[in-house]
Amino acid sequence: MTFPSSGSRRLVDLLRRQGIERITWVPGESYLAALDFLHDAAVDVVICVRGNPRP
Repeated sequence: MTFPSSGSRRLVDLLRRQGIERITWVPGESYLAALDFLHDAAVDVVICVRGNPRP
């Protein structure tokens, strides 16, 4: 999938230039494009869930 240059792409490019290999993330729909770029850039994403886990 190809995306035009965007804030999400720039964010991921900056993380890679800084040598970031893993980040923590709070899920949300507004971040879907960034998640796509993170996956393509092979950055590990650790999803943080707030609250009690459901059984």
